Amino acid sequence: MTAINLSRSCSDAERPPAGVAATSVSAEALLSLSPSSLPTFGVRHVQALMSFLSFVQAYVFVSCISVAIVAMKDDPDLGWNDSEQSIVLSAFLWGFCLSPMLGGQLARRFGAKAVLGVSLMLSSVGSLLLPAAATLGGWQYACAVRVAQGLFQGVLAPATHALLAKWVPPLERSRLGSFVYGGAQFGTVLGLLCTGLLSGSPWGWPSVFYVAGSTGLLWCLSWYLLGADGPAVHHSIQEPERLFIEKHTAASSSATKVVSTPWRRILTSLPVWGLTAAHCGQMVGYWTLLTSLPNYMKNVQGYAIADNGTVSALPYFAMWLAALPMSYVSDALIKAGFLSTTAMRKIANTIAQWGGAVTLAVIGTGVADQSPFLTVLLLTVSMTLLAAMYLGFQINHLDLSPNHAPALMGFTNLWANLLSVLGPIVTPLIVTEPTNASQWHIVFLGAAGVFVVANALFLLIGTAEEQPWNELGLEPLVPVSRLPALATISLAAGELVAADKDAKLKDIS
Repeated sequence: MTAINLSRSCSDAERPPAGVAATSVSAEALLSLSPSSLPTFGVRHVQALMSFLSFVQAYVFVSCISVAIVAMKDDPDLGWNDSEQSIVLSAFLWGFCLSPMLGGQLARRFGAKAVLGVSLMLSSVGSLLLPAAATLGGWQYACAVRVAQGLFQGVLAPATHALLAKWVPPLERSRLGSFVYGGAQFGTVLGLLCTGLLSGSPWGWPSVFYVAGSTGLLWCLSWYLLGADGPAVHHSIQEPERLFIEKHTAASSSATKVVSTPWRRILTSLPVWGLTAAHCGQMVGYWTLLTSLPNYMKNVQGYAIADNGTVSALPYFAMWLAALPMSYVSDALIKAGFLSTTAMRKIANTIAQWGGAVTLAVIGTGVADQSPFLTVLLLTVSMTLLAAMYLGFQINHLDLSPNHAPALMGFTNLWANLLSVLGPIVTPLIVTEPTNASQWHIVFLGAAGVFVVANALFLLIGTAEEQPWNELGLEPLVPVSRLPALATISLAAGELVAADKDAKLKDIS
């Protein structure tokens, strides 16, 4: 059997350190690589953990304003009315919807590590500045800071997709992908819980933003030390794990680079629009609930500010707890061949969006108005079911096009963010009397309706099949004779055969 030369060539963001020697390994060794032969907790898991923590931190920034705004509105030094409060709540989304398309492009140019680090560093600085902005400049300056934070964080998801495409093999995609994006729910829990406690403390609502900004800068330091754009450039990864990752993921495409995005093919692809519909529906419903729930709990259910954060956090905590077990089941069903990836994505998304819609509709009927416990229980069930979306549309970008997943995430995220602005803007138009439960029923029924329509479109035209345009817009970085072994294998006949997407190697006699 011919030995395989494993010399690697990388993009600018993924160039190995000088002096790293090429490695040779037999084809038998390459074929024998499997998860069971790797460390239980490897470098790819460290990258997933740091990515998880990045979403935790990002959604602490996102969610803390939802509870803090209740205390800020009551602060006589600020004196904000309901209209000004709703503008501040939605300001983050104004910036958030402007930058997703840049995330993939920036990750391609500078590397996902740099994009993620700078994004959260600037967001952390914004959090530290927000109390002074609100106190000295009023709601207008607070809005400006929140718009800037949204702008910085809009690149987070596309850059994370770029990172996962290089670090996470397909058979671990549901598990590690849901773990990483589950950081959004864990961050929401921490944000709501800690904001309620800090806002009710002697330090008041400003302490919320000082603590959040400080922890964000701590993450940035950790990311600088531990993060890497891909296995090819990680300083301490073991060779078996590197080979396994590069054999099965887009990291093996380090012999090529994306030079253009096939936008015409993307924009005319029905599966892309099915994915976009699911993403938009999720974000509209999610943001409507996130920005409305603390006010609903205070004005209808009568929770004090210190308890409000805790109660509002419970549904998101349940969502986070449910995500990881669901992901293990999903990976097991796909690996065992019981369900195709497409079937798994659609079943999971249906559980999430239609299941969540049913419980929200029950709240919308008013049956839980006189029972705070029942309201919290129904909201918790709804958010628990919504956890299945991490196995549905959330990682579908990687299914459709591993090579263009960052650009695809930027595209769907752009539309989702644009529409999600409607939640915190429309809700005050519906709820003109915050203590009127009937008006809140309309909000819950509206969120349920959005989930129903979004998933219906995903079922009709969505898929998990890799699209033909995935291979468009690529070019080799090196001459064919030097392409890395994980992308091409030169055997006795002298032909070059690409490893297929299931990581199976073809022998040529």
